[in-house]
Amino acid sequence: MKKTKLLISLLLVFSLFLPLAACGGEEIEPIGDLDAQVTGSGSVEGFEYNVYSDGTVGITKYTGGYTRHTIPSEIDGMQVSRIEEKAYFDCGLVKVTIPDSVIYIGESAFEQNQELIKVDMSDNCLYIGAKAFYNCLKLKKVDVPDCLESIGPYAFTLTEWLNSAKEDFVIVGQGILIRYLGHEREVTIPEEVRFISTAFTALNGRMDGIRSRLEKVNIGENVEIIGDCAFNLCTHLSDIKIPETVTYIGERAFADCVSITELEIPTSITRIEDYTFFSCEGLVEYTVPDHIQYVGYKAFGKCLNLEVLNIGSGAEYIDPTVVDESDLLAELNVSADNQFYSASDLTLYNKDMSVLYYYHRYKPDTELHIPDSVVEIGRKAFYGATNLTEVYFSDSLEVIGLGAFDGCEGIEYLHFSDKLKVIDNSAFLNCPSFSEIFYAGTREQWEAIEVGANNIAFNETFVNYEWVE
Repeated sequence: MKKTKLLISLLLVFSLFLPLAACGGEEIEPIGDLDAQVTGSGSVEGFEYNVYSDGTVGITKYTGGYTRHTIPSEIDGMQVSRIEEKAYFDCGLVKVTIPDSVIYIGESAFEQNQELIKVDMSDNCLYIGAKAFYNCLKLKKVDVPDCLESIGPYAFTLTEWLNSAKEDFVIVGQGILIRYLGHEREVTIPEEVRFISTAFTALNGRMDGIRSRLEKVNIGENVEIIGDCAFNLCTHLSDIKIPETVTYIGERAFADCVSITELEIPTSITRIEDYTFFSCEGLVEYTVPDHIQYVGYKAFGKCLNLEVLNIGSGAEYIDPTVVDESDLLAELNVSADNQFYSASDLTLYNKDMSVLYYYHRYKPDTELHIPDSVVEIGRKAFYGATNLTEVYFSDSLEVIGLGAFDGCEGIEYLHFSDKLKVIDNSAFLNCPSFSEIFYAGTREQWEAIEVGANNIAFNETFVNYEWVE
């Protein structure tokens, strides 16, 4: 999921990677393609690196040990276009110069350099990843280039540079709002803002009072991206309208916004990312509109008062954990016009109900009869369904997926047809109450079933062969 998310974010920013110009306007040769693939790796004194299909390299690890360091623009005759994830993590830097060849700084690339005072930034940097300079406590000076187009959450959180900002709105690069330091209950986003990053939330205490007061946000039509964690933990936020100009809403963008009771998603948005509305306790009923094609991991997880979730006709992917930990859920509905999914009795299936993806673990039922249409039970489909004591599997069932019944501590009895072929790893992990298995086939057929690892209790349970219900 993480790789898919990063690719989508980058495509929003770099949909066409054209020859670059320095922020001052001077044309330079193209120095990298962010869609390029790793083709190899290497090392020289002081550096480990990846080689990319565009002929550039990305530094993956600095081993030089210098505290005042100028990153080379070339290694082994290839331009350095990337500083990759954790490449300079906690390596004791005091000052660093990043060459103009660098267009990409990865997640946590310079995190935890607590003595770092100054960064001379590449004039051509277009992307700075999450926590890139996080917890660089003494960092006083950063020249963020005007051409910066995208920034990950908490990139400069816990730096003196950001904490000492005087203006209410800290805006960098191409209209990226990275911090709001005002104290108003109602905030209007400035017209020059195109991208809202983690402006209204942070991992340090200074933001606690700000986010607890914020009640209403007015977003103008110049805003195109609401980034990861943008309004995370704004516990009093209840009034926000998203304009049609917004094309992307990031992970955890509204997580823990417990006062939001409704939020209309414009037609310009086609995805609800992972954790977007996680722990939004104000939601009681929500309808995912027909134009949404993707509903991510725990997108509505831990919404403790959510009773009804309706999913529209356009959803092509619904993560099985979409409502995990939303224990009051009474209805899970999928539009009859949806071509890929269906739902019945708090259970999510594919369209023809041959694959069971998710069973709501808080259902009170103790006995379960799985529909005869079901051929496969998906990964962790019944995870933690502790109320179940007896399960009658469908006559068509062939595959039980990875961890499908993990944590179903109350199950005592299992009933299988002779069609079963595969029980994946950990399918019955942490199921200590098994008493008997009733199997329609012969002992020879049973022993031919492929049973994965970590199913010890299952393997030790007494089996009744050639059982007729």
